Amino acid sequence: MVSVPTLNTLNKLDAIVKQLVAEAQAIDDRLAAKKAKQHNTKQLFSPPLFTSQADTYLPYSLEVKKKVHHVSRLIDRQEHNDFVFNELKTIEQQIHALTTAFHAQGRQQQIEQQFTQKNRAKYFKKAAKQVLNTSHHLHQKLAETHEFERRLMEMLELKEIELHNANKTTQTSLSQQVLTLHQRLGRCRQAISKIERQIEMSEKR
Repeated sequence: MVSVPTLNTLNKLDAIVKQLVAEAQAIDDRLAAKKAKQHNTKQLFSPPLFTSQADTYLPYSLEVKKKVHHVSRLIDRQEHNDFVFNELKTIEQQIHALTTAFHAQGRQQQIEQQFTQKNRAKYFKKAAKQVLNTSHHLHQKLAETHEFERRLMEMLELKEIELHNANKTTQTSLSQQVLTLHQRLGRCRQAISKIERQIEMSEKR
């Protein structure tokens, strides 16, 4: 005749199973969206260890819980000690199977989180690089446009001096050149304002 577990042992076992049920529910909730996408209906444990056939962990953990309660009732009635021993052995194997699976799921989640964090870091690094490249390009373009503005102003100043000293024969031609330079200078300054707005917008992102 095998020894019967004490009430304290059964209480500890019941607490363990309750924790398994809670953990099973949490894992099932976490995996629900992924399984919906994958259309995965494969049962998680093969018989004869479990009679449940499901693709979620909760039914298996509830099966263990039900078995523990059944064993507790048998012990209370002091019945079927050999049967109780076999049931306890099965419960031990079931708990081991579930805890092993939960550990694997926890490890898988950790790997996925690390992968997600790595991808997120890679994305932000790439995004930051793009912003910096864009900002650098705009600042370079602004500097070039300012240089073009400076050259236009020099050309305009020279043409205005020429116009001031010109005779009537060349005044018309020089006046047209001065007008053209003023127009080009105006467009150049509009371009500068546009680039400055682009820089401001890129740095606010």
